[in-house]
Amino acid sequence: MNSVIVFARYPEAGKVKTRLSKTLGDEFAAGLYRRMAEQIFSNCLTLPREINDLHLFYDNENYNDSIKKWVPSEFSLHLQEGADLGEKMKNAFGLMFNNRYEKVIIIGTDCPGINSNFILRSFLELSQHDITIGPSNDGGYYLVGMNKFYPFLFDRIEWGSEQVLNKTINIIKKNKLKLFMLPELIDIDTEQDLKIWMSLTDDNNEINAFIDSYGIKSNKGG
Repeated sequence: MNSVIVFARYPEAGKVKTRLSKTLGDEFAAGLYRRMAEQIFSNCLTLPREINDLHLFYDNENYNDSIKKWVPSEFSLHLQEGADLGEKMKNAFGLMFNNRYEKVIIIGTDCPGINSNFILRSFLELSQHDITIGPSNDGGYYLVGMNKFYPFLFDRIEWGSEQVLNKTINIIKKNKLKLFMLPELIDIDTEQDLKIWMSLTDDNNEINAFIDSYGIKSNKGG
């Protein structure tokens, strides 16, 4: 069996995308986050049956009821456990592999460019590689997958820094594991990130429609 894990927060205004909130407001930041997460949910629901075992890990038990109402019923819900992001991912992977999943990936909800093809490619490459990673433009990653539990992948890393990806790759090389890298995507944390992403996409979807409703313009055309 194969498993997809989504890491997400409940999209309460003022609690998500706080750097984006500083320039574009709490309501916009929460609304954008909600739509990015919901796009991830929808993409996961289109996956083939053999990898359509879906799990969502959320970060605050105070949102138990809200999460249940928001997230599609096809997802099994879990509370994240751990002191930092690395420990939370390590524990999530450990739970899945203890339940005898063969390939497991975790994806975040900050990159609107993630689609089902990225997820499918990640699982495909795990047949020939130990680890798959989807790098983001901020020095981190939007996806990590493995075909065996490698808990050391999350040790001694300063989460949130620009060195997350490089340090993770160094750990992989040190342990002589085979790595496949997916294309880099834009992680939207700031207004500048948002405008860069807007300049690179022409997709007509709910995310773009939401952004347009606020009159926000991209950097396209200089």
